[in-house]
Amino acid sequence: MEKAITFLINFIDRYYHQKKIYNFLKNFKIKIVFDVGAHKGEFLKLIKKIGNFEKIYSFEPQKKIYQNLNLLSVENKIFCFNLALGNNNETRNLKINKKSSTSTFSEIDDLSLWYKIKSFVIAGSPKSSFIYEEKVNVMKLDDFCNDHKISNIDLLKIDTEGHEKEVLEGALNLIKKKKLSIFF
Repeated sequence: MEKAITFLINFIDRYYHQKKIYNFLKNFKIKIVFDVGAHKGEFLKLIKKIGNFEKIYSFEPQKKIYQNLNLLSVENKIFCFNLALGNNNETRNLKINKKSSTSTFSEIDDLSLWYKIKSFVIAGSPKSSFIYEEKVNVMKLDDFCNDHKISNIDLLKIDTEGHEKEVLEGALNLIKKKKLSIFF
């Protein structure tokens, strides 16, 4: 059951979702890309297909997943960071899920119906699919850009399992100065 669900999710992502994103982005001049919640580099690979970029900065806080993602940074245009972005510079506990793409900072209510359904769909059981917690470094996007002398971001992709608002709160200076062109 779990393999069938994973296959279905990957199929929909690859042949529907990614295709729509590709068709939308291919007409833009995108030089600087930030991939926040990069996971295994799915979005990074899509941007590489489009090909009209100068640099991609990818962020993935899960250590095991980051190690594989970092293998994609062999080109001098792709930079991967084992880091989460948020609204404070701090260390936090990331709840690692059996299905790594759904790991989260969010508090989990094991008793909620939504959580039981999600766990069943993801792991084939209504029991918790979270397997451990991992301490991760979190940094504001504004501070990261200041530290790396990045003045603007053409494309900001955020997929952080409920942590998107915090990522944007950490980018308020970039937003106020209109240094973000496209974000989703």
